[in-house]
Amino acid sequence: MFAGVDIGATTTKIAVETGSGLRYCKVSTDYASLSVLCKQHTLGVEKIACAVPAPVARNTIQSAAPNLTTLPAIPPGVPLLNDGNAAALGEFHERCLDRNHSLFMLSVGTGLGGGYIYNGQVMEGASGFFAEIGHFSFAPDGFACGCGARGCSEQYASSRFLCCYGVGEEGLYASAHSQVRKEIVSHLARVINSVINLYDPHLIVIGGGLGLAMERCLSDIVSQIKPMAFHHRPLPPIEISRLGEYAAAHGLIHYARQQSIL
Repeated sequence: MFAGVDIGATTTKIAVETGSGLRYCKVSTDYASLSVLCKQHTLGVEKIACAVPAPVARNTIQSAAPNLTTLPAIPPGVPLLNDGNAAALGEFHERCLDRNHSLFMLSVGTGLGGGYIYNGQVMEGASGFFAEIGHFSFAPDGFACGCGARGCSEQYASSRFLCCYGVGEEGLYASAHSQVRKEIVSHLARVINSVINLYDPHLIVIGGGLGLAMERCLSDIVSQIKPMAFHHRPLPPIEISRLGEYAAAHGLIHYARQQSIL
């Protein structure tokens, strides 16, 4: 059996194979190490893969995670993926896509992450920074970002933007917040248009906590992308995640299985 452990800033989401299917659970990210987590939740499985909100290449974290204060200790040899790539892999397999289809995943939550599956493989880039769409230069001299720069796209197309106006995901559709909603829809449309121009995927999937909450805005997002897009090229389908908050954990099970046979 295999398990996927998606380590987030505040919550860790776990998917475990069982004899009758998949078991899901989530816990606070307050444990000291992956070994402790496995003992606490009796994860007696053949292989575990982990996702972290940081650049990863060749199963190695390349730099500190700007949105994660403390990373639990992960034993050497545990397969690792960036959380955006893990979510993309989960959605790719959920749709039973093949190597002839590429998928780009946007994880819209506290931050803005990306993941790209091309030719059936996770694309990590030379240094693990592939598809870091949350750090497009979006507004020069804009809001400060946790990465050290200013005006990064995740400050405008994530829940961080809503927080600037005292709006939570649950209040997104309140009539009093219609202007803020219009602005974040516009920001996300600009990001997605850039994704289409850069990566030309067959399919775009939007996930993450805020991304799921914005399902009612999907038609507005698409409407705003159309005037920006190359007019001779049709837009790829843009869908909401099928796996929800466990997309990355689901993808990690597939990754753990793949790594076990290498």
